[in-house]
Amino acid sequence: MAIHLLRVTPLILTTSSLTFSFNQYQFFQPCLYLPDTLEDRHVNDVLRVYIKRQFPSGLATILTLYPLTWATAAANLSLRTYAGVPRKLHVAGLMLSAAHMFWAPRAKALMEEIGEECTTGDKDRIGMLRTWLRLHVARSLLADLPSWICFAGAFLLSKRARM
Repeated sequence: MAIHLLRVTPLILTTSSLTFSFNQYQFFQPCLYLPDTLEDRHVNDVLRVYIKRQFPSGLATILTLYPLTWATAAANLSLRTYAGVPRKLHVAGLMLSAAHMFWAPRAKALMEEIGEECTTGDKDRIGMLRTWLRLHVARSLLADLPSWICFAGAFLLSKRARM
């Protein structure tokens, strides 16, 4: 029973990461299409405060889910009895999950810039959010979703091999 839990854990964690990513998109994307009656400076002010408050908890979520995914995937790979296609899929899932972090420096910098005070002139926080969302969608489609597919395949094939 414990081995089944170990096998499914990277899939569960990656599902949580994907859900979080989807929710971020759902929550931030409407900010790009607010009514014209709202002044940009008001939207920028609200966006600054929201990101400043939201970003630390979002970062904590990412810095919890991803390392736990890597650790449980590595634990699966450390078992000598784990071989064949499921093992290869776990390696691929682990590498793709880690690839999420290639986008991290730029994504973090954008979020921090959106959330910081502006003492000289106005910042285009909506434009920065648009850039972040493009990066976020690319990262989700190129790293997160393929990682989930690999972990799902590894789990399903490892279950099938035991039947």
